[in-house]
Amino acid sequence: MASVLIVDDEKGMRDNLEAFLKLDGHEVRTAADVESALEQIKGGKFDVVVSDIIMPRMSGVALLQKVREYNPNTQFILITGEPNVKTASEAVRLGAFDYIPKPVRGADLRQVVNAAAESVRRQEKMRQYQSSLEGRVEESHRALELSEEKLRTVINHIPIILWALDEEGRMTLCEGLGMASLGIDPAAIIGMKITDLYAGDKFVSRDIERAFAGETFRTTHFVRNTVLDSFVTAFPDLHGKVRAVIGVSLDVTERHRAEKALQESEERFKELFRSMRSGVVIYAVENEGKSVTIKDINTAAEALDRVPREETVGRELLEVFPCAAQTGFLEKIIRVWKTGLPEHLEPHLVETEKITCWRENYIYRLPSGEVISIFDDVSERKKFEDRLQEQIQFLETVLDTIPNPFYYKDTERRYLGCNAAYEEFIGKPRAELLGDTVYSLLPLQYAEIVDEKDVELLQNGGKQTYSTKLLRADGEVRDVFFNKATFSRPDGSMGGLVGIFRDITDFNLAQEQIRLQISALEAAASGIAITDYEGVIEWVNPAFTSLTGYSLEETIGKKLSILDSGHQNEDFYRQMRSCIVSGQIWRGELINKRKDGSIYFEEMSITPVYNQLGEINHFVSVKNDITERKAQEEKIREYSQDLARMVEERTINLNRSLKDTEQARDRIDAILKSVSDGLIVTDNFQRVIIMNRAAEEMLGIRFSQIINRSIDFAIRDMELRKEMKSALEADGPRHLEFRWQKDNSQKPMFVTAGMSKIVDKDGRQTGTVTIMHDVTHEHEIDQIKNELISTTAHELRTPLTAIRGFSELLLTRKDLDWDEKTQYLKYINEQSLKLDSVIKDLMDLSRLQSGEPLKLTVDICSLNEIVTDIVAQMKNMTDRHSFELDLPTEPVLIKVDRDRILHALRNVISNAIKFYPSGGPINVCSSFDESEVQICIEDHGIGMEPEVVGKVFDIFYKADISTTAAEGAGIGMSIVKQIIDAHGGRVLIDSKPQKGTKVCIRLPLYKKMNA
Repeated sequence: MASVLIVDDEKGMRDNLEAFLKLDGHEVRTAADVESALEQIKGGKFDVVVSDIIMPRMSGVALLQKVREYNPNTQFILITGEPNVKTASEAVRLGAFDYIPKPVRGADLRQVVNAAAESVRRQEKMRQYQSSLEGRVEESHRALELSEEKLRTVINHIPIILWALDEEGRMTLCEGLGMASLGIDPAAIIGMKITDLYAGDKFVSRDIERAFAGETFRTTHFVRNTVLDSFVTAFPDLHGKVRAVIGVSLDVTERHRAEKALQESEERFKELFRSMRSGVVIYAVENEGKSVTIKDINTAAEALDRVPREETVGRELLEVFPCAAQTGFLEKIIRVWKTGLPEHLEPHLVETEKITCWRENYIYRLPSGEVISIFDDVSERKKFEDRLQEQIQFLETVLDTIPNPFYYKDTERRYLGCNAAYEEFIGKPRAELLGDTVYSLLPLQYAEIVDEKDVELLQNGGKQTYSTKLLRADGEVRDVFFNKATFSRPDGSMGGLVGIFRDITDFNLAQEQIRLQISALEAAASGIAITDYEGVIEWVNPAFTSLTGYSLEETIGKKLSILDSGHQNEDFYRQMRSCIVSGQIWRGELINKRKDGSIYFEEMSITPVYNQLGEINHFVSVKNDITERKAQEEKIREYSQDLARMVEERTINLNRSLKDTEQARDRIDAILKSVSDGLIVTDNFQRVIIMNRAAEEMLGIRFSQIINRSIDFAIRDMELRKEMKSALEADGPRHLEFRWQKDNSQKPMFVTAGMSKIVDKDGRQTGTVTIMHDVTHEHEIDQIKNELISTTAHELRTPLTAIRGFSELLLTRKDLDWDEKTQYLKYINEQSLKLDSVIKDLMDLSRLQSGEPLKLTVDICSLNEIVTDIVAQMKNMTDRHSFELDLPTEPVLIKVDRDRILHALRNVISNAIKFYPSGGPINVCSSFDESEVQICIEDHGIGMEPEVVGKVFDIFYKADISTTAAEGAGIGMSIVKQIIDAHGGRVLIDSKPQKGTKVCIRLPLYKKMNA
């Protein structure tokens, strides 16, 4: 005989199944819910567990998985109202022994349970035999398997290369996961001399000689652009003679590259530190804050404080700036060092021997423990602060931030804060990004790069720098340079990371522009000369030599006056000089003289060049020979009027054509935007050329991001891409239905798509057009219908099982006494009432769906009698709940359809029982006023969220069964509302999650009577 646990929330079902199983002598225990079942399973061993598939708070399938964790040898049998549904099949796949359909026949139950018990006994005997057999075999193989496993794990799971050489230096062994990085077939190099493999590496032969001499060493060599770090040792024979050399190599190419990149990034960081326009000072805080030493300052700090670097670095802060104590700056330095939290020192007056100015500081602690101060001179702002009151907020924001985008995150890579520059770059206020990740700010392709680097930094700690591309809020892709570092909490644990990046797009463009400008200057057709402030020539281009006859060597160190022909007087040159030294650009025409003495007309412009201090230190002169132009100017002047007239006429025609084109484009745009279905147009190269707003919403991508790009980039669904490509080759339209999951949605979307070729007026194929239609709603309707059929089947089979089981016991067992027969008949009656309630709900639903109103047979009834009758009926439906009544002492009459009202109250109380699975008191009270009576049912169960309360009257709506596991077809409350509405009443619901639910039914008062 076997020990059996029956799990079912219906007491009648438990008693019925227990009675059948005890006929075979099984030891039977029962549980009303999953929690009590798990407690019994933990406390003892059961051979077989029989469970209903739908249970409060946890399904039978979930219980199966829990039982497998505690005792994998226990056989599990499911009882289901649908023998062919996916849930039952999935349960068997997960390890259920079998399932029994409702209504349950006693013979079927006994047969399946006896088979499961026999299976448990056979499995126990098999385990004992296997344990004995495995014990004898295990010891003999353990040592060999252990050594082989270690060796193969190293070779196959670590990216190394295991190799060996014979006495002639030929490869006799070459294998390992690391061979993939070389791109060489191991079989192709067996027998090859190692010096041929390492062609060009002159140190290989020397290392082979060392190895055959018996030396063990580590070395590094290059093979096919790969850096290998190798451990080499000799392999002697039994007589001690070295017959072979073996080695283990590891690909360290990336490490070499990383070291080189790190050196380059450090140099860029130093350059950033030196070139910042704000003053930056780094402090070392020692002796628990008693000593603050200046570690480093940048060029801007030297200029702002007018103190050279050599007079500050290495000295105490108060020794260089005594006023730091009075302004509170020293106190903030120490506090930032202790707390790690950045602080802002408001604008304050700084007075030293060399400067008197207003200063504003931002103070941070670096991951190294040092403290950094970033400051600016805000004296000018203080002067105009009173007159520019409306700009105070703007100026404070500017001074409250550092110039580059800056942010910091926690260890889960969620934003803790950022500066205004970062807000501007991303296009999102910091209040909205707090707690988010980078995936909510940037497109996937950019977010993955940043997040991957963040993960790497948080794993390794320290600092991190790299260059990449980011999408700015205005849609422009920018080159940026990141500086990141981890920071610690006061207790020393890692708190997260900080990051700052600089937009280097303009810098890169400027560098390229400088290179282009240099090339352009040298290749320019105009003569160019660069002079110092006094007019002494420092450089001329080849065109200058061609124009004047003077070479670069002949002009350097001389003035442009070597070209003076005498046609311009001293006053001319005096005015020219006065113009350019005042910072203006001078333009004019001169008559100059070449080296050979010939006279020519020259058009010249002189532009001042400023240094970093804003002072003019150079002039650039651009010269053009206009001798021939002068000769042609008169002829050109004659044609100017005719040309102006022609241009005016052409402009009028072009403007007219442009206006027509814009109107046509606006009409097309309006049509595309008004189409509710998604539309995508591609060319013959599968590049997206048109996408309307509906398609953007469906696919979750902006048209601006994919215009003129391949659909391989724009369309994530593989089947849709395949059909769109096939449409170019197909003879007719193609159709597809696919399932789509948006990035920002937990709910899948179902879409039908039709693809056709586009042919122009000449019959040439120009691309494809794809129309997408959202059919998610249709799928949801189908799913609702399927769920109704499934749940209704379960609702009908559960009471049928009890009726069938107890009636079978009454017919087959002659030894039953009168009390047992009465109890079984009571169970049959209760389940028939439940069956009647389900059937009435379905019939009412059918009438409502067909538009037929509810038919009422009204009569004058006592309010108290109706409430007491329904409570008496429902007490027999549960053994986990009690009912507390509160009725008015004064008799009250209502004019209603008694059966309909009892039906509505039964549905409400059934819900209170279902959604109060832990059991406890259910309050039922009634009251009345001058016009209405009120019946309230209140439980203290799981309650509902506000959005769920608004849907309880919807037909087929059910709360998520993954959390409640409450049975029902989802039509009970909609029937309640229809019944109460038909009586001219109303239904009110008040519910709070984990607090409970209160449902109040209000009906018109007919009459109140004196007691």
